[in-house]
Amino acid sequence: MNVTVANLSTVLARSPGRRVRAVAVGAAGPGGPARRHRRGVLAGAEALPALLALTDGGFEATMDCSGSVAGRALAVRAARRYGRCVLVGEGGRLELDASPDVIHQQLRIEGSWVTSTWRLRELVDNLARWQLHPEVIVTGRYGLGDAAAADEEADAGVSGKVGIVS
Repeated sequence: MNVTVANLSTVLARSPGRRVRAVAVGAAGPGGPARRHRRGVLAGAEALPALLALTDGGFEATMDCSGSVAGRALAVRAARRYGRCVLVGEGGRLELDASPDVIHQQLRIEGSWVTSTWRLRELVDNLARWQLHPEVIVTGRYGLGDAAAADEEADAGVSGKVGIVS
């Protein structure tokens, strides 16, 4: 889960290596004044209490891109009252306690399978303006003939994004 609101960014990583990588590329962790609100938290049993403590009760907006039951539930539960949670991607289940997790919190939950072309254009323009370069998160690049090795690296869950190129 990666949550971004203005200059506040907290990255939830499921392995120490991914957390270190997030800090290295500037997505989370220590830094100068411009990055003082960027943090990294490891996934696990202590993730929700850590996230709630960091934010004094939750985030205005959360996003889950993992599609996992645990990731989606954490994204919902890490949102503050009257907050918003966005679920991106397809597959997986959403398992919550409706009353305490959604109704009492008065959350807005949105889902998106894909986005529109105008939103992609807006994203590309913003990435350039923000000087963010997505290629820094790609740690594995494989040819079509090495798709099995790419799949193994991605399944291991310790690297960044894996790309298959022709």
